[in-house]
Amino acid sequence: HAMAASAIAFRTFGPYRATRLLGAGGMGAVYLAERTDGEIRRQVAIKVPQFSVNPVLFLARFRRERQLHSQLSHPYIARLLDAGTAVEGVPFLVMEYIDGQPLDEWCDAQSLNLAARVGLFLKICEGVEHAHRNLIVHRDLKPGNILVTADGTPKLLDFGVAKVLGDADAHATSTQVLTPAYASPEQVRGQAVTTATDVYALGGVLYCLLTGRPPHDVDGKTPAEIQTAICEAQPQKPSALRPELKGDLENILLMALRKEPERRYRTVPQLAVDLERWRANLPVSASADTLVYRGTRFWKRNRLAVAAAVIVCAALIAGAGVAMYQARRADRRFQDVRKLANVFVFDVHDRIRNLPGSTEARKAIVTTALEYLERLRSDAAGDPGLLLELAQTYFRIGDVQGNPAQSNLGDTKGAIQSYTRALEILTALDRAGGLHSRSLLADVQYHRALARISAGQTDQALQELGLAAGMIREAARLAPANKEVLRDAVEINSNASRTFLDNNQFERAIQTGEQAAEFATRLEKIDSTPEAREKLAAGYRGLATAQLAAGNLEAAAASMRQVVAVREALAGDAPQNGALRRSLMIAYGTLGDVLGYRPENLGDLAGAVEAFEKAREIAEWLERADPADRTARGDRGQALFRLGSVYIVMPGQADAGLRPLREAFNIFTQLAAADPQNTSHPHLLAFIEGKIGEGLAALGRRQEAIERLESARRRAFPLFAAVAYARGVYATSTLSMAEQYAAVDPAKAARLAAEVASQMDQVKFSAWPRARNSGRLGKLYVQLGQRDAAVPWLEKAVQGWRELKAPALREAQRVQELRAVEA
Repeated sequence: HAMAASAIAFRTFGPYRATRLLGAGGMGAVYLAERTDGEIRRQVAIKVPQFSVNPVLFLARFRRERQLHSQLSHPYIARLLDAGTAVEGVPFLVMEYIDGQPLDEWCDAQSLNLAARVGLFLKICEGVEHAHRNLIVHRDLKPGNILVTADGTPKLLDFGVAKVLGDADAHATSTQVLTPAYASPEQVRGQAVTTATDVYALGGVLYCLLTGRPPHDVDGKTPAEIQTAICEAQPQKPSALRPELKGDLENILLMALRKEPERRYRTVPQLAVDLERWRANLPVSASADTLVYRGTRFWKRNRLAVAAAVIVCAALIAGAGVAMYQARRADRRFQDVRKLANVFVFDVHDRIRNLPGSTEARKAIVTTALEYLERLRSDAAGDPGLLLELAQTYFRIGDVQGNPAQSNLGDTKGAIQSYTRALEILTALDRAGGLHSRSLLADVQYHRALARISAGQTDQALQELGLAAGMIREAARLAPANKEVLRDAVEINSNASRTFLDNNQFERAIQTGEQAAEFATRLEKIDSTPEAREKLAAGYRGLATAQLAAGNLEAAAASMRQVVAVREALAGDAPQNGALRRSLMIAYGTLGDVLGYRPENLGDLAGAVEAFEKAREIAEWLERADPADRTARGDRGQALFRLGSVYIVMPGQADAGLRPLREAFNIFTQLAAADPQNTSHPHLLAFIEGKIGEGLAALGRRQEAIERLESARRRAFPLFAAVAYARGVYATSTLSMAEQYAAVDPAKAARLAAEVASQMDQVKFSAWPRARNSGRLGKLYVQLGQRDAAVPWLEKAVQGWRELKAPALREAQRVQELRAVEA
């Protein structure tokens, strides 16, 4: 039967086929296997004995393990599923396959606190107690023999050296078979073992779990030194390794690890009860108690009365115990489902959120988790924790559906609905005092506002942005050193500032932009992580927006170059992080806006083209990485139409501008068809078509230009009431059409000019486009011979250009426009 462990891999054991070695020790080897007869598809663990030392001894132990394990059935003990003998005569056990980590590694990976570690350990005690009730002592309890699954369920393994209480052990264990670091003194001396032996090992496991090391250091020691350490040396006081263990918890550990079995906890339930009492801040039996003597004397004086009381209490406890056991099982199932949902939403989802190509997978994850949580909702309607988890899950689903600031599926309507559900739950919790911070409420409010902007609900969006900014400021005031709150404060204020600027609310843009920079500065002082550096960049972006709103273009460009520098470094450190790449793309786009795209710009058209080309390259990378990400497609469209808009105003480059404009038009046509609730796509189509018309006009292709400008007007007109931006597109396209008709159909040009004149006061143009369009309208009236109509518009243009001063606009450009209008 001598057979190397590696030679057994890929061999069959009855209807099972081993696929790889999971581990090997002194008693046997364990393989991952799968059933091959097609009856049941499942992965199992196959355990095979090692015969290299003493075949008779190991075979006897292996058969005893099979017999003992077959008697056990408990949720915290790995199940024995089957057993048999392979063709070569090798016996094997088929065990439940546990996909988990050793106990201590899992606790460290989850960063569990003391109470959580003790809570998990109590589940292990339940499994050991079950074995003891079946008269089985494990004799080799250690962290490596306890695996914890992803949902936090511990599983006790390896009964290879277990024995039945009261049976003579013809094959006494030795330090070669046992694990010395957790073996009891009676084991290393070869004395009789009892349930107190497992209590000692449990004490060692808990000691390791709470201090990070076993109670005795036996590495590299001889057998004699190991026996001395375990049987004579006292373990180091746990509080010396971790001061917070001092007190009852330390006394519990040391009592479980006493050298004399009779001075330990006699049973596992005694140990478990003391730990439960510690968790409830109640006195424990391991503490010094001067009442023991008095209690003993009372018993001796009142034996009959006490005995009667004990019988009555035992009956009551037995009845209550059954009810509590059933309640605990139901609660455990409830908590298991709840934990599974949270692992989906807050672990798996967040781990893949920034990976390219993950959009569809993120939707599946959060949708599945929401189904789990909704099933639990009716069973725990009054549970604030569960309601908070539901709200956070709706929040994440909204982001996946249609958050325009990150990769999404283009479902704007669904996103608003999900955000609204999250807000309803959070608002109720906030009213009930269930939330200690308004940070999450502000974050959801802010994300819904972004979705409303996409849906054309601009007035509501601006109102909600103001609410979100106010909430996060209050949260930052109450928690001035909370990193998460400060990060949210930077993001919300920075993006609110940009939105306020786009809607000509300059004072609010300045206020929120400056606050973003202030919060970023505060965060930088207490946090040096990459996430904090990204928020510092967002703070610079907010400051740039404030500077733009104040008319200081040079300062805004300098701030945006700082943003680009920070985000280039971050993206370079994590080249596969899609979120960081998108942030860099946005920075390039905003820098290009300031240099040569915005109505108020620095006139650096070549610099703007360079910035937009870099933004386009990143957007193309993001779209290739995740074809389901409609945000990436829209980002590419944005970069293209900005690039084309700059080209058509550069001398001799109008034809170069038409190509990216037409490509952008095709992109937003597809996006508009896929997400009809998103009104940003139709008004962008109107804007792009107007720009195509202007490019055609610059090339002298008048009829084509008129057709595209008329199409832009038709697209913008239905959006008049809901989207202020659309009114500007309509008025500008109408003015461009009038200029084209002036030479070929003056009467129609005059009608169009009158239409523009009636709309100018309804459109929220900022100072520069208002002055420029007033001048264009005045010059058009001059061309049409209507000088009386021209004078008021020329005067408005002159006044507007005179009020625009450097650094609000390059002085040479302002003077050139002013002189042209005055002439």
